[in-house]
Amino acid sequence: MKQLRLLLIFIILGLRINAQNKLSFSFDVSPTLSYRNYKLIDYSQGNSIFPSGKFYYNKFRNLYDSIESPKYGFQISLNLSYNISNKFSILAGIQYKNIGTRYDITPLLAVFHYNETANYIFGEKPVIVYSKFHYIGIPVSLQYKVCSFNKLNILINAGSTIDFLISHEEGSELKTNPYTSQIANASDYSKVAININGGIKFSYPMNNHWDIDIMPLYTQYVTPNVKINLYTSDDLFLKFNQFNYHWTLKFEIKYRI
Repeated sequence: MKQLRLLLIFIILGLRINAQNKLSFSFDVSPTLSYRNYKLIDYSQGNSIFPSGKFYYNKFRNLYDSIESPKYGFQISLNLSYNISNKFSILAGIQYKNIGTRYDITPLLAVFHYNETANYIFGEKPVIVYSKFHYIGIPVSLQYKVCSFNKLNILINAGSTIDFLISHEEGSELKTNPYTSQIANASDYSKVAININGGIKFSYPMNNHWDIDIMPLYTQYVTPNVKINLYTSDDLFLKFNQFNYHWTLKFEIKYRI
């Protein structure tokens, strides 16, 4: 029994020594600037009565390009990293983020009908509304130390995040405005979205255990955040997807075990 206890003590001490300077915990709070891309998936070809679905897609695209703009948001992460070698480390964690787009919508004041035609009266000044995505994500990334200047370490970071949609907020004006309601009401928000990301990290060790890191990071979703399906009939339909992207400036505090 005494030999077994000694063996366990040596194993625990060996694990502690082996893990020393290899494991680290980090926490970051990061401002983001997010926007989107559209990709046309399918559309009707058109005939003598109806124009093609691509014709309507271009009209919608021009409208949304004129009223949409990037949105400021933020993300928070808690991570665990492991140094595979002096150059390479792997990181995984859990993350919350708030991204989306901003809309400048001219408010609809009244609707009246004349000769079976709807006529709209709009306000003079646009109102600002947002489309907000709230995600909980699981980030995984690989980091490579390129070089060091005195104490400052420069690393390349590349990874991917699986994001799970918690909720989506959208200004009510988008669903009531006659020019944006068709897309807003035909949108299906993906419950799971996957992105890839990359950036350059600047890491400065304060002492034997604490580091301060700064990293500009670019993130691009490779699965759609939103799927839009505008269907009137077999003669008139179009489908396109929205892929969000965002720039992030990560401010990170890291504790090395």
